[in-house]
This record gives sequence, structure tokens and C-alpha cells, in this order.
Amino acid sequence: MVFAGCSSHLRGMKIITTTNWIFIGIYGALVIFTLMTVNRSGNDAAGRGMESGLAIFATLVLAGLIVLNLLPYRFAKITALIVLALPAVFGLYNGISNYFELQKQRRDAVAVENGSFYFPDVERQQIAAAVAVGDVEQLKTLLQKNPRQLNQSGYQSTTLLDFAAMTAVRSQNPPRVLQCMELLMEHGATFQGPDSLHTPTHFQICEIGSPALLEWFLAKGVDPNERPHAGSPMLFKVMGLDVEQLEKVKVLLDHGADPNAPAGSNEYTIKPFTSPLMYAAQRQSWVICQLLLERGADPTYRTPEGEDLKTVLTSYEEPYTDRKTLPADYQAFKTFLNAKSTKKS
Repeated sequence: MVFAGCSSHLRGMKIITTTNWIFIGIYGALVIFTLMTVNRSGNDAAGRGMESGLAIFATLVLAGLIVLNLLPYRFAKITALIVLALPAVFGLYNGISNYFELQKQRRDAVAVENGSFYFPDVERQQIAAAVAVGDVEQLKTLLQKNPRQLNQSGYQSTTLLDFAAMTAVRSQNPPRVLQCMELLMEHGATFQGPDSLHTPTHFQICEIGSPALLEWFLAKGVDPNERPHAGSPMLFKVMGLDVEQLEKVKVLLDHGADPNAPAGSNEYTIKPFTSPLMYAAQRQSWVICQLLLERGADPTYRTPEGEDLKTVLTSYEEPYTDRKTLPADYQAFKTFLNAKSTKKS
């Protein structure tokens, strides 16, 4: 019996020792690979220094673990096994966590697409699902039941009309989704619901939607000069874009946007009470500046802090020692501005 116990103990020690050598071999190969590739192209000095430092540290740790594995003590070998197994355990844990997180993200993405992410009740989920696929007939059937929460906000203060508008932005078949939006409005959906935290639907899509979608909302009677939460009119939102900026400004001006309505007082990226013309000049959008002037923007407007268009233009021209080197679109705007000022005087 004693012999059998000793034999079992020795087999266990042998398995632990062999496992340790396997781990040490794998980690050693990784350290060697790191040291051999530290000077690869694209790896900057900081990256090389960090990788070299980590490789040296790992080498010292491995040396200590080799010594522990060589010692004829069970405690030393088990300690080495625990230390060697930790990276694998953490790696496995991270892998499992990442897998479940990825699955959750996929479920959330599907829920965002079909609307169930925003609405907890079955009634609105069914309506949103019909909108998501542009099923006009199904939506008509659902709306005949006169849903009570048509304008109630769901998660992230999103209403059914908000969801439909966001769906129209990303849809492969926008006309079908626009038909769904028409139906929602016919049954009482509004651009601004009772939720005080809700941002009007057209404000939500004026940046991410197309000029045509923005024009659809304006044709439905939304106020282009509206200021939700004491903010700035839509003109400022679309002038801050990098794409379709000019087209959206034209659409807004064509539908009655005031070219002289100043920015709100609580904006993060716009100075309080800046005029649209000044803001366009600050962004160096000279074509839009000229368009605003053509539509009646006042070049003499001054903010309560004393800033005006002249202040912005002077600041822009400062780095240019020779006026001939100024950009052509700026020179065209400046010529137009001077001609307009001369006519007034």
C-alpha cells in the first residue's frame, strides 16, 4: 500500500513537472519570437523599447520558474505550475468573456435594427418591426388598433417616429420607410412628444440623413428656426458637417431658415450668440458664407462680447503676408462682401 501511494505520488509529480516544461517551452518560444521581431518595419522606438523590456522581464520570470521546476520539492513544482497556468487561465477567461460580449453586441444590433432595443412593450415592438422592413400593409393593420403609446418615448428618449426616421437613413428602400412615416403621422405621431428630454425628430436626422430626407421633414411643416432646449437652430448643426453641408444649408434656407438667427447660449462647440455667417466664416466655409449673404445675412452683426464678421476675417488673414496667396474661394467671397457693403453705403 505504501509503495502504491509513493508510485501515485511520483506519477503526479512527473505529470506536474512535464506540464511545467511544456508551458516553459511555449512561453520561451514566444519570448524568442518577440525578440526576433522587435525590429520589424513599422514598429517605432517606443514600441521596440516596450517589447524589449517585456521580453527581458518574461525571460527573468521564466528563469525563476525553470529553477523552481528543477527543485525536488512538490511545493516548488506546484507553485511553478500555478504561475505558468495563470496566463492561460486569464486568456481563456478573456476569450469566453469576449465571446459572450460579441454575442450580446450582435443581439443588440439586431434589436436596434428591428426596434425592440428601444421599446419594451409588444405593441410598439410590432410597429417598429413593420417599419424596419418597410411593411406598409402590416403597419396599416397595426395602426388600426389605435396604439396608445404612439408618441411615448422609449429607451434613449426614442419615439416610433424617431425610429422610423433613423431607419429611413440606413434603409436600402427609403421610399417604403417614408410611407411608413406618413402612416405614423396620419395616426397622430408628432415630431415632439411629451418627453421633455426628447429631441425633435428632424433635429436628430438633420446631420445623419440626406438633404432629401431633411426636405421631407421641412415639407411636413417643421420649423427650421426651432431651438430645442434653448440651443441653436438647425442651420448651425448642418454647417458643422463635413459632407452635404452646402446642400442642407440650401434646403433650410429655401424653407424659411433665418440666416441671422444667432446660436444659443449653451453650446459646447459654438460661441454664444454667434451668427450663422460668423460661424460659417470660422469654419472657413466661404461658399456658404456667400450663400448666406445672398439670402440676407447681416455682415455687420456683433455679438454681446463685441465680436463680428470683421474680427473673424482679420484673424483668418493674419498668417497670409501676401493677399494674393489667399484661397480663391475666400477671395471670391471677400469680393462679394465688399460689393454688397458698397451697395449699402
